[in-house]
Amino acid sequence: ASKPAAQKAAQKFELPAALKGFHPIGLFYLSYQNGRDYNSFLLKRGYFGADVDITSYLTARFVTDITSDSTGDVKLRAKYIYGKFHGKGNKAISSPYMEFGLAHMPWLDFEEAINGFRMQDTMFLERNSIFNSADVGVLFGSDFGGSMSSDYKSKVDSHYAGKYGSWQVGIYNGGGYHATEQNKNKVVEGRVTIRPAP
Repeated sequence: ASKPAAQKAAQKFELPAALKGFHPIGLFYLSYQNGRDYNSFLLKRGYFGADVDITSYLTARFVTDITSDSTGDVKLRAKYIYGKFHGKGNKAISSPYMEFGLAHMPWLDFEEAINGFRMQDTMFLERNSIFNSADVGVLFGSDFGGSMSSDYKSKVDSHYAGKYGSWQVGIYNGGGYHATEQNKNKVVEGRVTIRPAP
C-alpha cells in the first residue's frame, strides 16, 4: 500500500551516502538602480561554495565571490578556502577553533553577523579599504562560558552565540582576499566581545 500524501510530504530529503557532510552555500545580491545618468540591473555580489565535514573535528570551506568591476565585467574569485579544527573546550573557553588558509578576519565577519541591515554591498570598513573580511593566514577563537540556548540561536542569532561573549585573533599576510601581499610584514587582528548579562 502506498503512503498517504501527507506522510510523503513530511519525509526529509536525504543526500546520497557519498555526499554526507556536504553543505552547499549560495547567496546573491541583485539590485536595480535608477538615477539621472544611469538605469541598470546590477549583480553586486554573489557567493557559491560548500562546507564539508571531513571528520568530527575538521571541516573545510570553499566559497567563491562573484563581483562586477567598474567596466561591468563579472569576475569570479575565491573568498574563503580554509580548513577548520574545532573542539568542545570547557566551561570557560567553549567551542575553540582554528581556521587556516584564506580565512575569516575577526572584525568584519562579526559585524556582518550582528548587522541585520546589510543588503547588497560590502560593509563600510571594507568598502573604504580600512579592513578586509578574509585574508591568507590563521585564525584562533572560541566562545566564553558555554553557548546561548537553542531558542536564542533559532530566534535571535546563531553566530558568535557564546553565553558571555567570544574572542578571535588572527595573523595574516595583509593583502586581503582580493590582493597579494605587498611587503614582508604580517598583520595581526583581534576582537573580544563581552555579553555581561546572558
